[in-house]
Amino acid sequence: MTAAGDASDAELVAHLRASLSPQRFPVRREAELEGAASDANGAISFYDHHWPARSVLAISAVRVAGGDIDAALRAAGIKHLIRAVVAKTRTAREALEALAGRVDTIGLDVGLLVLDVVSGTASCAASGKAAVPADHASGSAST
Repeated sequence: MTAAGDASDAELVAHLRASLSPQRFPVRREAELEGAASDANGAISFYDHHWPARSVLAISAVRVAGGDIDAALRAAGIKHLIRAVVAKTRTAREALEALAGRVDTIGLDVGLLVLDVVSGTASCAASGKAAVPADHASGSAST
């Protein structure tokens, strides 16, 4: 804190970055997850997980360019917007398209996995630098 009692931008960025981590994951036998957030190389990165429906688990990894207060606020908003669009769409690709229609995607990298743990169906999508051309991707996830 500064002498006047106001938080510095660095302190606010640190607090916002810490708040990007998801709450402790509820105990569920089928999955155990943790959350994290960091800033490195001029970017704020975090990953999040939530259950938009009883049997649907969504996991996102996000990188927002910039390490200042504007980037921290943008990251916090994007976290909540991803949660909202995942709850209202059917696939990871549709969720990222809905996100891209609402925010400036310059300097924004997102990877998203949506898994229905009952039916076993999954969808994944990525945008920005997180998007890897199909001929360079390994594994066999369907979108």
